[in-house]
Amino acid sequence: MVDYLQLEATIGGYEAFGVTAERFERFYDSAAALLGCGRDEVAFCTSATDAWWRAFSSIPLAPGDRVLTGRAEYSANMFGLIQAKARGVDVVIIDNDSEGRLDLQQLASELERGAALVATTYISMASGGLNPVAEIGQLAKGAGAIYLLDATQAVGQINLDVTEIGCDFLVFTGRKWLRGLRSTAGLFVRGGRARIAQPVGIR
Repeated sequence: MVDYLQLEATIGGYEAFGVTAERFERFYDSAAALLGCGRDEVAFCTSATDAWWRAFSSIPLAPGDRVLTGRAEYSANMFGLIQAKARGVDVVIIDNDSEGRLDLQQLASELERGAALVATTYISMASGGLNPVAEIGQLAKGAGAIYLLDATQAVGQINLDVTEIGCDFLVFTGRKWLRGLRSTAGLFVRGGRARIAQPVGIR
């Protein structure tokens, strides 16, 4: 990255991108290897917030649909849930258990009542609490709910595999544990789950 910035300073931004385009294309292969998915299941985004909103906006939530989330969600993600609630979506906040993790028992109980989406975070930015993401994935899959996981604080710090986690979407940033630049981030989208290029929003 330092070499690239120096190259930009020497020959210009467009020129630097032109001569390094092949290396940038490797992002998809590298991200796929990092997450345990296919390169066609990864999108390059400008921030984790951008990635989260792309995923969330692609899920066709209707008034009366239920979304389950935790208490440790990132504020920008909560704004999306607040907007959904204003449009008639029922947003249910799952409490933490005694160890500060998402309460699986309450999640299971709420999923029995039905849910369109489970949206939660891997590691809390505020407390560092580590959620049982694979167990959440099993519960969400069993209930037929879409699973959106914000792994901004985890990718690059913890080895993970999206197949083992069972998420349909996973958000990550380049600027934290991957030691990348700002305005670099990624989004995993399980094959066939959504058209992230054409968000449908809340109908």
